Amino acid sequence: MQIRIANKKIRLNRAQLWCIIMSAGFLALLITMLFTNGQSLLDQTYVKRGNTYFDFAYSMIQAHSRKTYDSMYPPFAQMFFHVLICLIPDYSKKMTVKKLLNYPLGSLFILFFFIVCILFIMWMITDQLKEKTWQKRCLAILLFFSAPYIYEFQRGNVLMIVVPLTCFFIFYYDSDSPKVRVLASLALAFAAGFKIYPAILGVLLLMERRWKQAAQAVIMGLAVLILPAFYFQGVDTLKQIINALFSTTDEMVGRGVGHQLSLVNFARTMNEAFGWNINTGLFMLIMMAFMIVTFFLARERWQRVAILCAAMVTWPSISFQYTMILMTLPLLLFFMEEKLDDKWDVIFTVILALCFIIIPFGGQNAFRFTEGQYYSLNITTVLENIAINALIIAIFINSLKRSGKPLLQKGSETEKEVL
Repeated sequence: MQIRIANKKIRLNRAQLWCIIMSAGFLALLITMLFTNGQSLLDQTYVKRGNTYFDFAYSMIQAHSRKTYDSMYPPFAQMFFHVLICLIPDYSKKMTVKKLLNYPLGSLFILFFFIVCILFIMWMITDQLKEKTWQKRCLAILLFFSAPYIYEFQRGNVLMIVVPLTCFFIFYYDSDSPKVRVLASLALAFAAGFKIYPAILGVLLLMERRWKQAAQAVIMGLAVLILPAFYFQGVDTLKQIINALFSTTDEMVGRGVGHQLSLVNFARTMNEAFGWNINTGLFMLIMMAFMIVTFFLARERWQRVAILCAAMVTWPSISFQYTMILMTLPLLLFFMEEKLDDKWDVIFTVILALCFIIIPFGGQNAFRFTEGQYYSLNITTVLENIAINALIIAIFINSLKRSGKPLLQKGSETEKEVL
């Protein structure tokens, strides 16, 4: 794609076009913050007071004892939080989230955690992308100041460590070095140890017939999932995890359609917005089947990874906006191929920008039909819902067209031979 500046043609690549779009959103955010005393930034977050870093702090408090296990996180993640809480001097079992966050080391531990994760991601951006150094830094800044990352930083969810771990797996599982491949499989196992669903990325090993590495990843994954349970209550802990995975989430669903990106929530949003009567369960099953078909049709690695990451974002019934940071994986893979060759590259770049861009207009609740709901709905969240589903549809159409080209070429060659 070319743009003309001062009578000079400048050819853009994928990353540069994405950065231009993201810069427009970031600039709009800065301008609106000046006129709203920062309210436009607050509108992109979970604005209830006392909830900054809540997920992280609450997880630390839940993990205060090895004798009890009260968490939806896998044992490995719970063990991680237990070690952190043991590092807090004079920690009391009666400590609340607010007290923990006001305690100096409580907030510092969370801050250090996010800094390490950010540096890990930045290292991989520097190592993998072919852009100039200053362009990589601009890309990283725009990425970390995007809508899902801001929401993630404010909530303090442990998903932040999953992104660099899964990125490491995606970038290095096919390395020429056997040791690096083992480390990549281990990184995936650790990611699944924090949040179980990243294990779905192991499908890539099966697709590429890396049977030995797939078996290795399964063994590592099971070890990371099962062994930490004996740090707590062993078999009883595993039973609690299974029950938590299949527990109902009616209370969370009943709070409204804001802040979430699940397929079920998307259907509920359309029902409430337009007065439709979409069966949410049937809609989810159809979309899941559509995504599976698209995964097998996809020709490029970044597209397959995009489908798997979109599944992690949209399939769980409760999927808050911070889960969109998982789309960092296909985004960086997409940038590894620099060329912006045709309209499809432009379409994919725009959609991937819409998955991350901030729309700082409309306030915390921009839609009348969500008035009075606990989870208000802003324009950014609606756009992200549309973008991630549009990405799947675009990959499907693109894959179909690419699959049909060889057939058309063979048909034309046969006609020439007959003539």
